[in-house]
Amino acid sequence: MKGDDFIERKIIIGLIVSTDYIREVEKIWNPLFLESEMARMIAVWCLDYFRKYRNAPRKDIEGLYVAKMKEGLSEQQSEFIEAILQNLSHEYERGQFNEGYLLDQTRSYFQEQQLRQFAKDIEREVSAGQLIEAERLASSYRSLKSCEGEAINPFTVSAQYVRKVFEEKKEMLIRFPKELGEFWNTELVRGAFVALMAPEKHGKTFLLLELALRAMATGCHVAFFQGGDMSEKQQFYRICTYLTKKPGKKKHTNGLWVPKVDCLYNQLDTCRRAERECDFGVFHDASEINFENLVRASTDNPEYKPCRNCKNIKGSPWLIWKPPIPILPWKDAFLALRKWGERYKREFKLDTYANDTLMISDIRARLDTWERQEGFVPDVIIVDYADGGRILSVLFNRKIIGCEITAGHFHFLRKEIPCI
Repeated sequence: MKGDDFIERKIIIGLIVSTDYIREVEKIWNPLFLESEMARMIAVWCLDYFRKYRNAPRKDIEGLYVAKMKEGLSEQQSEFIEAILQNLSHEYERGQFNEGYLLDQTRSYFQEQQLRQFAKDIEREVSAGQLIEAERLASSYRSLKSCEGEAINPFTVSAQYVRKVFEEKKEMLIRFPKELGEFWNTELVRGAFVALMAPEKHGKTFLLLELALRAMATGCHVAFFQGGDMSEKQQFYRICTYLTKKPGKKKHTNGLWVPKVDCLYNQLDTCRRAERECDFGVFHDASEINFENLVRASTDNPEYKPCRNCKNIKGSPWLIWKPPIPILPWKDAFLALRKWGERYKREFKLDTYANDTLMISDIRARLDTWERQEGFVPDVIIVDYADGGRILSVLFNRKIIGCEITAGHFHFLRKEIPCI
Protein backbone atom coordinates (compact mmCIF):
# COMPACT_ATOMS: atom_id res chain seq x y z
CA MET A 1 0.00 0.00 0.00
CA LYS A 2 1.35 3.42 -0.93
CA GLY A 3 1.87 6.01 1.78
CA ASP A 4 -0.92 8.25 0.43
CA ASP A 5 -3.38 5.33 0.34
CA PHE A 6 -2.45 4.38 3.91
CA ILE A 7 -3.04 7.80 5.46
CA GLU A 8 -6.16 8.47 3.40
CA ARG A 9 -7.75 5.22 4.58
CA LYS A 10 -7.00 6.23 8.17
CA ILE A 11 -8.50 9.68 7.58
CA ILE A 12 -11.70 8.10 6.27
CA ILE A 13 -11.93 5.80 9.30
CA GLY A 14 -11.44 8.82 11.58
CA LEU A 15 -14.22 10.71 9.79
CA ILE A 16 -16.52 7.73 10.30
CA VAL A 17 -15.85 6.96 13.99
CA SER A 18 -15.00 10.26 15.75
CA THR A 19 -17.20 13.32 16.09
CA ASP A 20 -14.41 15.41 17.61
CA TYR A 21 -12.08 14.44 14.78
CA ILE A 22 -14.53 15.27 11.98
CA ARG A 23 -15.35 18.59 13.66
CA GLU A 24 -11.67 19.63 13.50
CA VAL A 25 -11.15 18.30 9.97
CA GLU A 26 -14.12 20.30 8.70
CA LYS A 27 -12.23 23.50 9.57
CA ILE A 28 -9.44 22.69 7.11
CA TRP A 29 -11.32 20.50 4.63
CA ASN A 30 -10.60 20.73 0.93
CA PRO A 31 -11.58 17.80 -1.38
CA LEU A 32 -8.38 18.37 -3.39
CA PHE A 33 -6.32 17.24 -0.36
CA LEU A 34 -7.33 13.60 -0.95
CA GLU A 35 -5.75 11.82 -3.92
CA SER A 36 -8.22 8.94 -4.05
CA GLU A 37 -11.56 9.59 -5.74
CA MET A 38 -13.21 6.95 -3.54
CA ALA A 39 -11.77 8.49 -0.38
CA ARG A 40 -13.12 11.91 -1.41
CA MET A 41 -16.53 10.36 -2.02
CA ILE A 42 -16.78 8.76 1.43
CA ALA A 43 -15.38 11.91 3.08
CA VAL A 44 -18.18 13.94 1.50
CA TRP A 45 -20.74 11.42 2.81
CA CYS A 46 -19.34 11.78 6.33
CA LEU A 47 -19.14 15.58 6.23
CA ASP A 48 -22.69 15.90 4.88
CA TYR A 49 -23.89 13.59 7.65
CA PHE A 50 -21.99 15.61 10.28
CA ARG A 51 -23.36 18.96 9.04
CA LYS A 52 -26.89 17.60 9.30
CA TYR A 53 -26.70 15.63 12.58
CA ARG A 54 -23.57 17.12 14.24
CA ASN A 55 -22.20 13.63 14.84
CA ALA A 56 -19.86 11.25 13.04
CA PRO A 57 -21.84 8.57 11.17
CA ARG A 58 -20.19 5.64 12.97
CA LYS A 59 -22.25 2.49 12.26
CA ASP A 60 -24.71 4.52 10.17
CA ILE A 61 -22.05 4.45 7.45
CA GLU A 62 -23.42 1.05 6.47
CA GLY A 63 -26.84 2.60 5.88
CA LEU A 64 -25.26 5.38 3.82
CA TYR A 65 -23.42 2.77 1.77
CA VAL A 66 -26.62 0.82 1.08
CA ALA A 67 -28.41 4.00 0.05
CA LYS A 68 -25.59 4.96 -2.33
CA MET A 69 -25.56 1.41 -3.74
CA LYS A 70 -29.14 1.95 -4.89
CA GLU A 71 -28.05 5.13 -6.69
CA GLY A 72 -25.35 3.14 -8.44
CA LEU A 73 -21.69 2.51 -7.50
CA SER A 74 -18.95 0.99 -9.61
CA GLU A 75 -17.35 -2.32 -8.69
CA GLN A 76 -14.11 -0.50 -7.80
CA GLN A 77 -15.96 1.90 -5.52
CA SER A 78 -17.78 -0.95 -3.79
CA GLU A 79 -14.52 -2.88 -3.17
CA PHE A 80 -12.86 0.21 -1.69
CA ILE A 81 -15.80 0.90 0.64
CA GLU A 82 -16.01 -2.72 1.79
CA ALA A 83 -12.28 -2.63 2.66
CA ILE A 84 -12.89 0.54 4.69
CA LEU A 85 -15.77 -1.14 6.54
CA GLN A 86 -13.54 -4.10 7.40
CA ASN A 87 -10.90 -1.77 8.86
CA LEU A 88 -13.66 0.07 10.67
CA SER A 89 -14.74 -3.17 12.35
CA HIS A 90 -11.14 -3.69 13.49
CA GLU A 91 -11.08 -0.21 15.07
CA TYR A 92 -14.24 -0.96 17.05
CA GLU A 93 -12.83 -4.30 18.27
CA ARG A 94 -9.54 -2.70 19.30
CA GLY A 95 -11.32 0.00 21.32
CA GLN A 96 -8.33 2.38 21.39
CA PHE A 97 -8.92 5.18 18.83
CA ASN A 98 -6.24 7.86 19.21
CA GLU A 99 -8.02 10.92 17.86
CA GLY A 100 -5.28 13.44 18.75
CA TYR A 101 -2.55 11.51 16.96
CA LEU A 102 -4.62 10.98 13.79
CA LEU A 103 -5.58 14.65 13.77
CA ASP A 104 -1.91 15.66 13.84
CA GLN A 105 -1.19 13.22 10.99
CA THR A 106 -4.12 14.60 9.00
CA ARG A 107 -2.99 18.20 9.39
CA SER A 108 0.53 17.32 8.26
CA TYR A 109 -0.80 15.39 5.26
CA PHE A 110 -3.25 18.16 4.26
CA GLN A 111 -0.48 20.76 4.58
CA GLU A 112 1.74 18.65 2.32
CA GLN A 113 -1.08 18.32 -0.21
CA GLN A 114 -1.82 22.04 -0.02
CA LEU A 115 1.83 22.90 -0.79
CA ARG A 116 1.91 20.47 -3.71
CA GLN A 117 -1.27 21.90 -5.19
CA PHE A 118 -0.04 25.46 -4.62
CA ALA A 119 3.26 24.71 -6.37
CA LYS A 120 1.39 23.20 -9.34
CA ASP A 121 -0.82 26.28 -9.65
CA ILE A 122 2.17 28.64 -9.64
CA GLU A 123 4.07 26.47 -12.12
CA ARG A 124 1.05 26.46 -14.43
CA GLU A 125 0.86 30.25 -14.44
CA VAL A 126 4.63 30.59 -14.97
CA SER A 127 4.54 28.12 -17.87
CA ALA A 128 1.70 30.12 -19.44
CA GLY A 129 3.72 33.33 -19.14
CA GLN A 130 1.34 34.79 -16.56
CA LEU A 131 4.06 36.08 -14.22
CA ILE A 132 1.93 38.74 -12.56
CA GLU A 133 -0.78 36.19 -11.78
CA ALA A 134 1.87 33.74 -10.53
CA GLU A 135 3.28 36.41 -8.21
CA ARG A 136 -0.19 37.34 -6.97
CA LEU A 137 -0.92 33.68 -6.32
CA ALA A 138 2.37 33.24 -4.43
CA SER A 139 1.67 36.22 -2.18
CA SER A 140 -1.79 34.88 -1.34
CA TYR A 141 -0.55 31.65 0.26
CA ARG A 142 -2.03 30.92 3.67
CA SER A 143 -0.78 27.97 5.68
CA LEU A 144 -3.21 25.49 7.13
CA LYS A 145 -1.54 26.07 10.49
CA SER A 146 -3.38 29.39 10.69
CA CYS A 147 -6.67 27.44 10.52
CA GLU A 148 -5.89 24.89 13.20
CA GLY A 149 -7.44 26.88 16.01
CA GLU A 150 -7.89 30.23 17.60
CA ALA A 151 -6.93 31.60 20.98
CA ILE A 152 -9.76 31.66 23.49
CA ASN A 153 -10.72 34.08 26.23
CA PRO A 154 -11.45 31.84 29.25
CA PHE A 155 -13.79 34.47 30.69
CA THR A 156 -16.12 34.65 27.68
CA VAL A 157 -16.35 31.01 26.53
CA SER A 158 -19.76 29.40 26.10
CA ALA A 159 -21.48 27.27 28.70
CA GLN A 160 -21.25 24.35 26.27
CA TYR A 161 -17.45 24.66 26.17
CA VAL A 162 -17.17 24.73 29.98
CA ARG A 163 -19.51 21.76 30.29
CA LYS A 164 -17.48 19.76 27.77
CA VAL A 165 -14.24 20.43 29.66
CA PHE A 166 -15.70 19.34 32.99
CA GLU A 167 -17.53 16.29 31.66
CA GLU A 168 -14.62 15.01 29.59
CA LYS A 169 -13.43 11.72 31.04
CA LYS A 170 -9.73 10.98 31.09
CA GLU A 171 -8.98 7.50 29.82
CA MET A 172 -6.87 5.74 32.46
CA LEU A 173 -4.20 3.64 30.74
CA ILE A 174 -2.42 2.10 33.74
CA ARG A 175 -3.86 1.10 37.11
CA PHE A 176 -2.11 0.35 40.40
CA PRO A 177 -3.89 -0.96 43.52
CA LYS A 178 -4.31 0.55 46.97
CA GLU A 179 -2.25 3.57 48.12
CA LEU A 180 0.03 3.69 45.08
CA GLY A 181 -3.04 3.73 42.86
CA GLU A 182 -4.50 6.61 44.86
CA PHE A 183 -1.18 8.44 44.45
CA TRP A 184 -0.95 8.46 40.67
CA ASN A 185 -3.60 6.46 38.78
CA THR A 186 -5.34 9.70 37.83
CA GLU A 187 -2.09 10.93 36.28
CA LEU A 188 -1.56 7.84 34.11
CA VAL A 189 -4.10 8.85 31.47
CA ARG A 190 -4.11 9.37 27.71
CA GLY A 191 -2.46 12.65 26.81
CA ALA A 192 -0.39 12.86 30.02
CA PHE A 193 3.36 13.09 30.37
CA VAL A 194 5.03 11.65 33.49
CA ALA A 195 8.72 11.88 34.37
CA LEU A 196 10.40 9.64 36.95
CA MET A 197 13.55 11.11 38.46
CA ALA A 198 15.95 9.49 40.94
CA PRO A 199 19.71 8.88 41.35
CA GLU A 200 21.38 6.05 39.49
CA LYS A 201 20.50 2.47 40.55
CA HIS A 202 17.40 3.46 42.53
CA GLY A 203 14.90 1.36 40.59
CA LYS A 204 13.70 3.65 37.78
CA THR A 205 13.99 0.99 35.06
CA PHE A 206 12.30 -1.52 37.36
CA LEU A 207 9.35 0.83 37.81
CA LEU A 208 9.18 1.61 34.08
CA LEU A 209 8.95 -2.12 33.34
CA GLU A 210 6.16 -2.39 35.92
CA LEU A 211 4.33 0.46 34.17
CA ALA A 212 4.80 -1.15 30.76
CA LEU A 213 3.43 -4.56 31.73
CA ARG A 214 0.55 -3.08 33.71
CA ALA A 215 -0.33 -0.99 30.66
CA MET A 216 -0.38 -4.13 28.53
CA ALA A 217 -2.58 -5.88 31.12
CA THR A 218 -4.97 -2.89 31.04
CA GLY A 219 -5.44 -3.35 27.29
CA CYS A 220 -2.82 -1.01 25.81
CA HIS A 221 -0.27 -1.53 23.06
CA VAL A 222 3.17 -0.60 24.42
CA ALA A 223 6.44 0.63 22.90
CA PHE A 224 9.47 0.53 25.25
CA PHE A 225 12.56 2.43 24.02
CA GLN A 226 15.72 1.74 25.97
CA GLY A 227 18.76 3.97 25.59
CA GLY A 228 21.81 2.27 27.04
CA ASP A 229 20.85 1.38 30.62
CA MET A 230 20.56 -2.32 29.82
CA SER A 231 21.11 -4.59 26.85
CA GLU A 232 18.16 -6.18 25.08
CA LYS A 233 18.92 -9.57 26.64
CA GLN A 234 19.23 -8.11 30.14
CA GLN A 235 15.82 -6.43 29.86
CA PHE A 236 14.35 -9.61 28.36
CA TYR A 237 15.67 -11.50 31.40
CA ARG A 238 13.93 -9.03 33.68
CA ILE A 239 10.63 -9.51 31.90
CA CYS A 240 10.94 -13.28 32.34
CA THR A 241 11.70 -13.03 36.05
CA TYR A 242 8.81 -10.55 36.46
CA LEU A 243 6.32 -12.96 34.91
CA THR A 244 7.55 -16.12 36.67
CA LYS A 245 8.61 -14.54 39.97
CA LYS A 246 11.69 -16.77 39.84
CA PRO A 247 15.33 -15.58 39.88
CA GLY A 248 17.34 -15.56 36.69
CA LYS A 249 20.73 -15.46 38.46
CA LYS A 250 22.24 -18.04 40.83
CA LYS A 251 23.17 -15.42 43.43
CA HIS A 252 19.46 -14.66 43.88
CA THR A 253 18.45 -18.26 44.59
CA ASN A 254 19.56 -18.29 48.24
CA GLY A 255 16.95 -18.16 50.97
CA LEU A 256 16.18 -14.83 52.67
CA TRP A 257 14.18 -13.23 55.43
CA VAL A 258 11.16 -11.32 54.08
CA PRO A 259 9.51 -8.60 56.23
CA LYS A 260 5.81 -8.77 56.95
CA VAL A 261 3.56 -6.28 58.73
CA ASP A 262 2.70 -7.22 62.31
CA CYS A 263 1.23 -5.44 65.32
CA LEU A 264 3.34 -4.45 68.31
CA TYR A 265 0.50 -5.39 70.69
CA ASN A 266 0.46 -8.88 69.17
CA GLN A 267 4.22 -9.27 69.62
CA LEU A 268 4.12 -8.02 73.24
CA ASP A 269 1.04 -10.17 74.05
CA THR A 270 -0.93 -7.14 75.30
CA CYS A 271 -3.82 -7.45 72.82
CA ARG A 272 -7.10 -8.89 74.12
CA ARG A 273 -9.24 -8.50 70.99
CA ALA A 274 -11.25 -11.48 69.77
CA GLU A 275 -10.06 -11.02 66.18
CA ARG A 276 -6.40 -11.34 67.18
CA GLU A 277 -4.56 -13.79 64.90
CA CYS A 278 -2.21 -15.27 67.56
CA ASP A 279 -2.69 -16.25 71.24
CA PHE A 280 0.83 -15.60 72.52
CA GLY A 281 3.61 -13.01 72.25
CA VAL A 282 7.33 -13.23 71.54
CA PHE A 283 8.79 -10.08 73.16
CA HIS A 284 8.55 -8.45 76.58
CA ASP A 285 9.52 -4.91 75.53
CA ALA A 286 9.56 -2.94 72.27
CA SER A 287 13.25 -2.11 72.79
CA GLU A 288 14.08 -5.79 72.15
CA ILE A 289 12.87 -5.61 68.54
CA ASN A 290 15.78 -5.60 66.09
CA PHE A 291 16.83 -7.75 63.14
CA GLU A 292 18.83 -10.33 65.14
CA ASN A 293 16.07 -10.82 67.73
CA LEU A 294 13.40 -11.02 65.03
CA VAL A 295 15.36 -13.79 63.29
CA ARG A 296 15.73 -15.62 66.57
CA ALA A 297 12.06 -15.18 67.52
CA SER A 298 10.85 -16.36 64.14
CA THR A 299 13.14 -19.41 64.24
CA ASP A 300 12.14 -20.37 67.80
CA ASN A 301 8.40 -19.75 67.32
CA PRO A 302 7.24 -21.28 64.02
CA GLU A 303 3.61 -21.29 65.28
CA TYR A 304 3.54 -17.50 65.81
CA LYS A 305 1.21 -15.62 63.44
CA PRO A 306 1.58 -11.91 62.65
CA CYS A 307 -1.66 -9.93 62.98
CA ARG A 308 -3.18 -6.86 61.32
CA ASN A 309 -6.86 -7.67 61.82
CA CYS A 310 -8.08 -4.42 63.40
CA LYS A 311 -7.88 -0.65 62.88
CA ASN A 312 -5.93 -0.15 66.12
CA ILE A 313 -2.84 -1.85 64.72
CA LYS A 314 0.49 -0.38 65.81
CA GLY A 315 2.85 -1.42 63.06
CA SER A 316 5.88 -3.55 63.83
CA PRO A 317 7.99 -5.76 61.53
CA TRP A 318 7.97 -9.53 61.55
CA LEU A 319 10.23 -11.81 59.47
CA ILE A 320 9.20 -14.81 57.37
CA TRP A 321 11.86 -17.18 56.05
CA LYS A 322 11.69 -17.86 52.33
CA PRO A 323 13.68 -21.01 51.52
CA PRO A 324 16.09 -21.24 48.55
CA ILE A 325 14.46 -21.69 45.15
CA PRO A 326 15.91 -23.09 41.91
CA ILE A 327 17.09 -20.80 39.14
CA LEU A 328 14.56 -20.03 36.40
CA PRO A 329 14.63 -22.71 33.63
CA TRP A 330 14.36 -21.35 30.09
CA LYS A 331 11.33 -23.56 29.38
CA ASP A 332 9.41 -21.99 32.28
CA ALA A 333 10.30 -18.55 30.95
CA PHE A 334 9.13 -19.47 27.45
CA LEU A 335 5.80 -20.83 28.72
CA ALA A 336 5.23 -17.75 30.91
CA LEU A 337 5.85 -15.42 27.96
CA ARG A 338 3.42 -17.33 25.75
CA LYS A 339 0.77 -17.46 28.46
CA TRP A 340 1.02 -13.68 29.08
CA GLY A 341 0.80 -12.93 25.36
CA GLU A 342 -2.21 -15.18 24.83
CA ARG A 343 -3.98 -13.76 27.87
CA TYR A 344 -3.73 -10.07 27.03
CA LYS A 345 -3.33 -10.16 23.22
CA ARG A 346 -1.64 -6.76 23.04
CA GLU A 347 1.51 -5.73 21.17
CA PHE A 348 4.69 -5.01 23.17
CA LYS A 349 7.79 -3.79 21.35
CA LEU A 350 11.16 -3.51 23.11
CA ASP A 351 13.60 -1.38 21.09
CA THR A 352 17.15 -1.11 22.50
CA TYR A 353 19.89 1.39 21.59
CA ALA A 354 23.50 1.88 22.65
CA ASN A 355 24.21 4.58 25.22
CA ASP A 356 23.96 8.18 23.90
CA THR A 357 22.55 7.07 20.53
CA LEU A 358 18.78 7.29 21.11
CA MET A 359 17.26 10.53 19.79
CA ILE A 360 13.69 11.79 19.51
CA SER A 361 14.08 11.59 15.72
CA ASP A 362 14.93 7.87 16.06
CA ILE A 363 11.76 7.30 18.07
CA ARG A 364 9.65 9.18 15.52
CA ALA A 365 11.16 7.22 12.60
CA ARG A 366 10.68 3.87 14.33
CA LEU A 367 7.06 4.61 15.21
CA ASP A 368 6.31 5.69 11.63
CA THR A 369 7.92 2.50 10.28
CA TRP A 370 5.93 0.26 12.64
CA GLU A 371 2.70 1.98 11.72
CA ARG A 372 3.22 1.80 7.97
CA GLN A 373 4.56 -1.75 7.86
CA GLU A 374 2.57 -3.40 10.65
CA GLY A 375 -0.27 -1.03 11.56
CA PHE A 376 1.16 -0.81 15.09
CA VAL A 377 0.31 2.39 17.01
CA PRO A 378 1.20 2.27 20.73
CA ASP A 379 -1.10 3.64 23.40
CA VAL A 380 1.77 3.93 25.88
CA ILE A 381 5.32 4.93 24.94
CA ILE A 382 8.09 4.48 27.50
CA VAL A 383 11.55 5.95 27.04
CA ASP A 384 14.32 4.85 29.40
CA TYR A 385 17.53 6.88 29.22
CA ALA A 386 20.63 5.78 31.10
CA ASP A 387 22.17 9.13 31.91
CA GLY A 388 22.54 9.17 35.68
CA GLY A 389 19.31 10.64 36.93
CA ARG A 390 18.04 12.73 34.02
CA ILE A 391 14.44 12.31 33.00
CA LEU A 392 13.25 8.77 32.42
CA SER A 393 9.90 9.42 30.88
CA VAL A 394 6.60 7.72 30.26
CA LEU A 395 4.81 9.30 27.29
CA PHE A 396 1.10 8.86 26.71
CA ASN A 397 -0.56 9.79 23.43
CA ARG A 398 1.90 9.61 20.57
CA LYS A 399 1.09 13.14 19.36
CA ILE A 400 3.79 14.56 21.68
CA ILE A 401 6.63 12.64 20.03
CA GLY A 402 8.92 14.98 18.16
CA CYS A 403 8.90 17.81 20.69
CA GLU A 404 11.82 18.55 22.95
CA ILE A 405 11.36 17.15 26.43
CA THR A 406 11.32 20.37 28.42
CA ALA A 407 8.98 21.90 30.95
CA GLY A 408 7.96 24.41 28.30
CA HIS A 409 6.29 21.69 26.25
CA PHE A 410 4.79 19.40 28.85
CA HIS A 411 3.07 19.32 32.21
CA PHE A 412 5.19 17.31 34.63
CA LEU A 413 3.92 15.25 37.53
CA ARG A 414 5.37 17.37 40.31
CA LYS A 415 5.08 14.96 43.19
CA GLU A 416 7.70 13.27 45.32
CA ILE A 417 8.09 9.67 44.20
CA PRO A 418 9.78 7.45 46.79
CA CYS A 419 12.92 5.71 45.65
CA ILE A 420 12.74 1.92 45.38
